[in-house]
This record gives sequence, C-alpha cells and structure tokens, in this order.
Amino acid sequence: MKRLDEAAAVLTEEHSAAEKRNYTGSFCGFVLLNHAQYDLLALKQRLKQRWGIEPVSAQTDEIIVEGGETGDWFDQLLAEESVDVLTEPEIQDGNLVFDIPGAMVVIGYTPTPVPDGEAERFAASNYLWKDAVEVTKQHVAHLMVAVLPHVMTPTEAGKTYVKIISSCLEAANAIGVYTSGTVLEPAAYQEITAEMEQGELPVQNWIYFGLYQNEAGNHGYTIGMDAFGKDELEIVNSKQSLEDIREFLYNAAYYVLEGDRTLRHGDTIGFHAEQKLQMKRGDGVAVEGHSIQIAY
Repeated sequence: MKRLDEAAAVLTEEHSAAEKRNYTGSFCGFVLLNHAQYDLLALKQRLKQRWGIEPVSAQTDEIIVEGGETGDWFDQLLAEESVDVLTEPEIQDGNLVFDIPGAMVVIGYTPTPVPDGEAERFAASNYLWKDAVEVTKQHVAHLMVAVLPHVMTPTEAGKTYVKIISSCLEAANAIGVYTSGTVLEPAAYQEITAEMEQGELPVQNWIYFGLYQNEAGNHGYTIGMDAFGKDELEIVNSKQSLEDIREFLYNAAYYVLEGDRTLRHGDTIGFHAEQKLQMKRGDGVAVEGHSIQIAY
C-alpha cells in the first residue's frame, strides 16, 4: 500500500504533533476511473444534496479560486499526485480542498492510473470480487480522497469519508475504490453505505479482512483499525474455517469500533456465554506493528 501510505504521510505532515505520531482519524483512498475526466462541480452538488456536505470554507477559495499560498504539505501533495489546481470554480478537472465542521477534505483528480500497478496488485486481495483485477486494469485515472480531522472523532471522520467516496462512485466512470489494502467493488461499497444510512457502522468499507492458509492452519487479519487508533486484529494457526475466521474478525472489529473499545493483552473475548477466547498483544504476524492476536 505504498501509494496510500505516502499520501497519508503527506496529508498529515501539517497536522498537530499528536497526528504526526500516527494517522488516527485520517482516511485516504483512491476512486478508480475508466475515463480520464471527472465533473467536480457535479460532485459538489451530490455531496450537498445527499449528505449536506458543502465545501464553503475560506481555504477552498484561497487555494482553488484565488491561487493563494497552499503550504508545503499541499505543494508536496500536488507534486506527488501530478495534478493541476483549479483556478476557476467552473473548471471540472482539478482539485477540491475545503473545510467542514471538524475536518478538512481533499479531493484531487489525476488523469493517470495509480502508479506502479499498485491498485491492480492489491485488487487481487479482494476474494469477494472475482473480477477485481480485470476491472482495476481498466482504470486510466483516479481521484484521491482524504478526510483529515481537526476535532472530529475517528468514527465521524470515517463516516464522512464513506459519504464522500460513495458520492464519487455515482459517476459513470467510477469502477472501484482502492482503500485499506484492497480494491472494493462500487456496488458492494454502496450497499454498505446504504446500511450506514440505516444506523449500521460501515465496517466493511473501512476494514479489510485478510485470509490465508499454510501448513500451520488458517489465519486472518485486519487492515484499517489503525485509522481509529486501534491495534489490528489477527487470528493465527486456527483450525476454524476461513469463513468463520472472517465472521469472527468482523464481529470483533464491529465491537471495538461501535463502542470505541480497546482490546487488551490477557483479556478474553467472546460472542456467546460459553466463548471466552484469550487475547495477547504482540508483534504482528501478517500486519505491521503490534496486533491483538485472538486464540480462535
């Protein structure tokens, strides 16, 4: 996930000291496009009409309309993304940078694929979308979407990110979302977004649930919990089926994120009266840094 990591690093560079230590609450991903254009004015209208998200900040005017000072982080972002800044509001291909209560939103258009075949490589990890790689290969341009909170909670920032991505996907040339270590199918993403509108957490739009097998057994892990300031979750050397491992990791992730809970070394977790599974915190097996490893 080199491109995602680089984008997150650039975008958080100008944030507070606490945010420099980690990316908690910051969300970044790419909407893949099979035609090299994007109507950002129409996107602005969709954000306002469906979600009440309106880019009206002074920073938008300064950066996009008047071409004022953008700061080192934005200059670096533009250099990395090789995009042109909007100089007039009616120009469609460019960038949107605006504030909403509690956060900054960055939407940048690039008329080239995600570099180095990265999106195609990670599309192969989506075992729920058999055509992920072939569809991803069709992308010729992309949008970078980032939500950078000032005072917004990680959960609210994550919901805002899902709303913006969902609105981006309404364009006819949007064919996938590269985020959290995989490429998601637009229809599946929109289905989870609709569940969010009914009060559910869009966990499957936030978190990737990785699965693999070897001679030691079946294994599973998450990617994306770190955006919420939580350790990634892992199940290793299990005799349970991959389907059951995925379901358990989903339930555990939902439990953590729903109540902003922290799983601790030595505690137990379970989802029925007889289930008390030991947890330990240690070096990640399939993920970077530390993880909570559940004996399932």
